[in-house]
Amino acid sequence: MFAYSSHIGQSYEEERRNRSELEVRCQRLTLELADTKQMIQQGDYRQENYDKVKSERDVFEHELSELRRKYEILEVSHKAQAKERNDLSKELATIQQSLNLLQKDKDYLNRQNMELSVRCAHEEDRLERLQIQLEDAKKAREEMYEKYVASRDHYKTEYEKKLHEELEQIKLKTNQEIEQLRSTSKEMYERENRNLREARDNAVAEKERAVTAEKDALRKYDQLLEH
Repeated sequence: MFAYSSHIGQSYEEERRNRSELEVRCQRLTLELADTKQMIQQGDYRQENYDKVKSERDVFEHELSELRRKYEILEVSHKAQAKERNDLSKELATIQQSLNLLQKDKDYLNRQNMELSVRCAHEEDRLERLQIQLEDAKKAREEMYEKYVASRDHYKTEYEKKLHEELEQIKLKTNQEIEQLRSTSKEMYERENRNLREARDNAVAEKERAVTAEKDALRKYDQLLEH
């Protein structure tokens, strides 16, 4: 975009120089025409050099007319190009603003991704702790079973019932915690993935619209240069 703006500025400066040169030339021819008319009005000069002076005057007038016509054309072209240049500058500013917003959205998504990674790490730590608790429960069950075998002759029925209840409670509690953790993690992953996909799709669509708008602006400018 910088090269594109620079090219517009160079074209504008060249047109301004051409206009200045035409204005100087027009003023010079106007003065020469005035001098020639004054000389024609003089008696002797008019009689001796009438045809030559008239021919020169006609040439000057024709050239002056052509220069004025070219100046008017350049003036109209200059105004049109100036307006087109201002419009393209505004459009480029809008595109730049859109690109800045896209960059901000990208930064926001990166931060969201980092936060999600931290949360996932915490959930993994929690799952690891629950697995350790489950292993401890298994060891406790084995120890309790060994105690049961040692005292089964005296407390077989009562101890077996109590052991079963405690094991079921431990198993139920552990399974509930694991299931709850899995359900929570799954919902969180699905929700965050949906949000990230939607944000990514929106960012890609916005970027494509910005790139298309920039190409249209460049194409309009190329068409203007061709005319």
